[in-house]
Amino acid sequence: MIGPNGSGKTTLLKILSGGIESFEGNVFIDGRSATKAKARHFSRSVQLLEQSPERNTVPSMTIEENLRLYSRNGRFPSLSFLNKGGTEKIKRLLARFEMDLESRLSSQVGLLSGGQKQAVALAAVLLRSPKVLLLDEFLASIDPMSAPKLLSVVREAAAERGITVLMVSHDLTQVEATGDRLIILANGKVADDISTEGQAMKRSEIVSRYSVILERNGIL
Repeated sequence: MIGPNGSGKTTLLKILSGGIESFEGNVFIDGRSATKAKARHFSRSVQLLEQSPERNTVPSMTIEENLRLYSRNGRFPSLSFLNKGGTEKIKRLLARFEMDLESRLSSQVGLLSGGQKQAVALAAVLLRSPKVLLLDEFLASIDPMSAPKLLSVVREAAAERGITVLMVSHDLTQVEATGDRLIILANGKVADDISTEGQAMKRSEIVSRYSVILERNGIL
């Protein structure tokens, strides 16, 4: 999902994640209305990762402590850390990021790089087994080496687990290479909804359609 500043991208994600309860319209998850559900019910199915890694983790806690805390889904932990099997499960997940995090479970998250912090946050979210994953420019402040690895893990998890992913990005290179649908917002409304499944859009085509919408809405 792309759109100029103020077009409603973050607001929409907050509505979908249960962060905003007063709005017009309906939200459906698996065909069931979630409009009147409280935030804790949303958290069992929908997870949101924000742009700042510090908002997605607790810097003063270790990697394992963060995973222990954030992998809780509702009242119940989705993963037990009381046995070797649980530890091996998180090590296998962290290994997918290729950042050597699996050997640093006792490291304090605040001492990690931005990319490593976001990897820990993403790992915790995936341990909750969400049905919907919302990414609000979660790669915007990440170094160029880490961003592709994080995006790769998202793609693999979505394919393996059937997770619906809605990613907001201003990076058209990422938009060009990701997803099977492109939504363009302008002035708080969906200005274009394009299926890209099986025919990845080129950056030039995205820029062209985006420019037309911005001009049409008096933004350019």
